[in-house]
Amino acid sequence: MKLAREAFDTNGPKLLEDAGSFLTAKLVQEILNGASGSDYPKPYPAGVAEGATGFVGVITSNLRRSIGAEKVEQFEVRVKQINATLAPYHDEMITWSAQKYGKNFYEIAVQLYGPAVAKQIIAFASRIVKDADNLKKLTYKNPFPG
Repeated sequence: MKLAREAFDTNGPKLLEDAGSFLTAKLVQEILNGASGSDYPKPYPAGVAEGATGFVGVITSNLRRSIGAEKVEQFEVRVKQINATLAPYHDEMITWSAQKYGKNFYEIAVQLYGPAVAKQIIAFASRIVKDADNLKKLTYKNPFPG
């Protein structure tokens, strides 16, 4: 049990930080990567479905650059706007995306990429148990592609 607890306490926060980075990357590269420029109407996906991208159009990249993963506590990481001065219209875009898709762009990211994060968390917990049963110290490696 001691090996499992140490592995969890040491590597759990790393996993959560990597998950936050993965989700942030997917959010800014896949969700907030719609058609650029100020010409309207812009093409948008018809709905939230696997493989769909470009939910929010881009005039500048300020909204994307304003979002990041923030460590709140040892086992809590939040993906949110971390620099409001870059994109003061952030909240308006949340409202717009919720009206257009029934979910805001953060919720869309969780729907599309949350299962991949959950899968890695379960695999991580399984590795902790397996390694502890074998009296091995867990070696952590970022499981998220990127």
